[in-house]
Amino acid sequence: MLKILAFLILAIVTTLSAQEAPKNSKVIIVTVDTTQREDLYKTLAQHLIDQGYALDKTDKDLGLISTERKAAKGSIELRIFASIRRNEIRFTGKQFLIGFDKSESDIVNFGMKGSMNKITFNELHRVAKSMPNIALRYEQ
Repeated sequence: MLKILAFLILAIVTTLSAQEAPKNSKVIIVTVDTTQREDLYKTLAQHLIDQGYALDKTDKDLGLISTERKAAKGSIELRIFASIRRNEIRFTGKQFLIGFDKSESDIVNFGMKGSMNKITFNELHRVAKSMPNIALRYEQ
């Protein structure tokens, strides 16, 4: 009986700690354990490169990085924008259909599995979550 109770408590705690991104989220905010902007900037830039993204525009003084377009799946591409504020990194992005320059739109967490929105948000979320962090939160 005690083992069952312990298992149930562990299952509940695990479920509660595995926060899912709310629907319609556009911004993923990663809280990190440093406030040294220069160190954080270098760590972020290296992290994006390690995740297979080429850096496009960067501003070390403002703490801004944008990547070049990268294929996500099939004819879907995305571009990541990251900005540093104190000990937080704010991840946002744009999604595109290859060959349609006017198809650019914000990455937002909505849609069905396999949709352009879900594919690009899941990739943005994967990159943000894989950054060493203390906490994640989301904004619309």
